[in-house]
Amino acid sequence: MTGFVKSLLRLLVVPVVLLTAGALPSLAAEAPRKVIALHHPHDDTLKRHNLHRLAEMPLNWLGLRVEYHELEDPLPQDAVDDPAVAGVVSWFEQGSMNQPELFLDWAIRMADAGKKFVFLGDLGFLANEQGRQTDRGLVNAFLGRLGFRLGGDWIDVTFDTEIVHRDSDFYDFERRMGGRLPSYELYEPVSDETRVLLKVRNRQSGDESALFMISPAGAFVEGGWEYYKDPVLFRTQWYVNPFRLFAEVFDTDALPKPDVTTLSGRRMYFSHIDGDGWRNVSLVRAFRDKEAYSAQVVMEKVIEPFPDLPITVGPIAADLDPEWSGDEKAQEIAREIFRLPQVESAHHTFSHPFEWRFFEDYTPEKEAPFVRLYPNPDIEAWGAEVVKTASNRVVSLKEAYDQPRGFGHVPFDIDLEFEGASEVVNRFTPPGKEVALVLWSGDTSPSARMIRASREAGLLNLNGGDARFDPEYPSVGYVPPVGFEIGGERQIYAANSNENTYTDLWSGRYFGFRDLVHTLKNTENPRRLKPINVYYHMYSGERDAALNALLANIEYARSQRIAPVTASHYTRMAEGFYTTRFEPLGGRRWRVLDRGALETVRFDKADAIAVDLSRSEGVLGFNRHQGSLYVALDGEVAQPLIALADAGPAPGAPWLIDARWRIRGLERAADRLAFTGEGFGPAEMRWGGMAPGRWRAEAVLPDGETVRADAVVGRNGVLNVTLPVQVYEPVPVTLSRLGGN
Repeated sequence: MTGFVKSLLRLLVVPVVLLTAGALPSLAAEAPRKVIALHHPHDDTLKRHNLHRLAEMPLNWLGLRVEYHELEDPLPQDAVDDPAVAGVVSWFEQGSMNQPELFLDWAIRMADAGKKFVFLGDLGFLANEQGRQTDRGLVNAFLGRLGFRLGGDWIDVTFDTEIVHRDSDFYDFERRMGGRLPSYELYEPVSDETRVLLKVRNRQSGDESALFMISPAGAFVEGGWEYYKDPVLFRTQWYVNPFRLFAEVFDTDALPKPDVTTLSGRRMYFSHIDGDGWRNVSLVRAFRDKEAYSAQVVMEKVIEPFPDLPITVGPIAADLDPEWSGDEKAQEIAREIFRLPQVESAHHTFSHPFEWRFFEDYTPEKEAPFVRLYPNPDIEAWGAEVVKTASNRVVSLKEAYDQPRGFGHVPFDIDLEFEGASEVVNRFTPPGKEVALVLWSGDTSPSARMIRASREAGLLNLNGGDARFDPEYPSVGYVPPVGFEIGGERQIYAANSNENTYTDLWSGRYFGFRDLVHTLKNTENPRRLKPINVYYHMYSGERDAALNALLANIEYARSQRIAPVTASHYTRMAEGFYTTRFEPLGGRRWRVLDRGALETVRFDKADAIAVDLSRSEGVLGFNRHQGSLYVALDGEVAQPLIALADAGPAPGAPWLIDARWRIRGLERAADRLAFTGEGFGPAEMRWGGMAPGRWRAEAVLPDGETVRADAVVGRNGVLNVTLPVQVYEPVPVTLSRLGGN
């Protein structure tokens, strides 16, 4: 029996409108965090697809993890009964697919099992790829489950069409729809539970069409009406509010969300440097007559003056290896940088690939035409005949690069890029500071094979994303998701873009990186979308304007209430976003599983709720920001339990409000708290629920010295105290009540 016949039989036994059939039980095995994202195999690279570029970040922010699925692959049948699957999202730019009847059969079973559907753009299943129209009865049988149906007419000319209803909570989010309206199809709701959020009417015929609808079973936004794209600059802005849309459909408001922006109740800060320009001779005025390398300028002006801020430094191994392009001056700067206690070591690959896909199916013959462009190539290693034969051959790269990588002393070697680069950089690091992180180079688009090689070399990975949210890029659509999963591997994105995108690819406007502050502010309010990440290259030490812009960003970060961490720490937390599971226990209690290094869980629309510490386990405390509740978890408790209660009187035990340091191993006793603290800069902290009176904070330093600070707690029960200490390893800390006021 064919899938099409099965689907027709299903029509005979299932009502057309079934919005709530098969809903999941109230106490599922785990909170549904997975969203299946459907796309065509011949779509452009997924990183450029609207699903990844525009939709995935809001989904991530709402705690949802996106799993991509090509339509040419067998549909995931196990998703029907998987409690971890919240639903399906698609953003098709064409109205056809291979075997739409099989898709609709699967979609009907998914909808009947309570899985939600969001269709942005074309539905995609109205015809097969040969142009044969899909049976409208079958189409509307599925759409009826979502609460609407297809009218059947296409309106191409819209000069006499007007918008007669728009819901401002869901629509006109970043840009108001107006002017010449896009074409559209006729759709109408078929259930009282369906809300029409955008409706148009043809003035002549009076025909109306609901172009944005939402129901308990899903949502639909007509293609061309979901976002705006500037025809000249190609800048995009949302018409639809994606946060409201996805939160409503996937019912995320009451669910816990793994959060990678916050630590110890504060916005996280991290900073990292790609090694490009390490050996560039600086033009900075104070160094102009010294023939100083840019890396030395950055060390002296940006790293050394701020021991309270961690910095992860990733040289290109070729810049240090004497067989490639390294010299003694570059090497000594590396030694000096890595000796600084606030510096974490990383590497920026060995030869700095620009276009990563060039090295898939690699042969030396393929790269030979570029050998003449590389500094110090080893012709013997390449093969003189190979180089000679290719010298007159022209090869074009797909991206705007003149050569596939920055250095080419020998043919490309995937092991050299990761293990080899680590070995070179580790020659210049003190014991205990070995490289654990690779910072992707070039177009930052490694394949699954490359990511796997880095992981097998024992490395975390970071870079890509290029977050911007400023007057030049005026949309949350330019803020990327946490990372990108491909072929069973995972790339973690940097949280902000670097000075390269602000300086026209380092060709001018060297002051441009000052504009980073716009993104830092816009990703803090009205939603905390990203931590603060000051990400740059060593060539920022080449020019005064760039150096001053960089220092302005660092001073801005220091003016904020931050929790500084290393780049590798952030990367481990971001990995935890993907692995975290929540087990609902009833009574507004959640067990947190498989979280890795992730230490914050967020609840939204949380003004009326609070953490019930008496029923929680492994919870340090909580803080509030923009209506959300940020719950700080104890890193020493493998499976914390978060219990919620109605907001009201303060919890019956002391709790952490916020701290600059990471806190773990908390022990609460009468008039005393003890924990392990570690961080960068002074140990600033605020605690709630403390008994009024005088309190003393004490930290025992590694050399045995005890540092103390006293503070008075008033009637509000808040202890605000700072230990003026700079220490780079974990230390025991106690808070003790000395007596009454």
